[in-house]
Amino acid sequence: MSDHAAHVAPDRFHEDELLRDRVIAALREDALGIDISVHEATVILAGTVEDDALRDELDTRAFLVPGVKAVENRLQIVNATGVA
Repeated sequence: MSDHAAHVAPDRFHEDELLRDRVIAALREDALGIDISVHEATVILAGTVEDDALRDELDTRAFLVPGVKAVENRLQIVNATGVA
């Protein structure tokens, strides 16, 4: 059992997993290579993207998924030379 599952009521854990699936569906192919997790209806986006516009777009699209209370955007911008 994951650390997350050990600290969250079973119903909440199940709801978070369902919400994660809906966020992944909403972000579609833009979510490739992005780590998406959900804890108590807060979506956590981690990984790298090409620019600020995509970073902001993913944040907004995740927030608009019904049931999401907040988005913690940990996405970093990567340019041709590495993380910006």
